[in-house]
Amino acid sequence: MAYKKLLTIMETNKDNIANQAAQIIIQRHVGRYSELTTAELVKRNLALVEIVIQYLRDGDIAVYRNSIKEHVELRRQQGFSGSDVSSRTTIMIEKVIEIIELEMAAPELEQTKNDYINRIMSIAALGKASTSSAFLKKGNDA
Repeated sequence: MAYKKLLTIMETNKDNIANQAAQIIIQRHVGRYSELTTAELVKRNLALVEIVIQYLRDGDIAVYRNSIKEHVELRRQQGFSGSDVSSRTTIMIEKVIEIIELEMAAPELEQTKNDYINRIMSIAALGKASTSSAFLKKGNDA
C-alpha cells in the first residue's frame, strides 16, 4: 500500500525533505494541515511533488492514483471546490502521475515530463484560486 511505502520513507530518511514530504502526504489525508495558510501549503506542495515523483518511479502508481481519487472525491463531498488548496494539490499530483506513466511507457518523453513538472511548480508558487482550472486547461494541451 502507498502509505506503507511512505512510512518506510519516513523511517529511513528521518531528517530530509523526503521525510518531511512523506509526513505531509499522510497528514494531508487526515486533515492535520487545515490551520496552515495558503503560503505555507504552497511551500509544502513543492516538496510534495518531489516526493511523489521520487517514490512513484518505484511502481506504486495504481495504488497511489486510487488513493488520490478517493481523497478528491471525499473533498468534493465535503463541499470543497476545485479552487481549494487541497483540491489543487491533488490535481497537481494526478498530473504528475500521468507524466510518470507516460515516461515509463515512452522514455523519449522526458522533456514533456520536465515541462509538466516545471508548470506544476510555477502554478504551485502562484497560489491563486483559479489555479486548478488553469492547470487542467494547460495540462490538456501538452
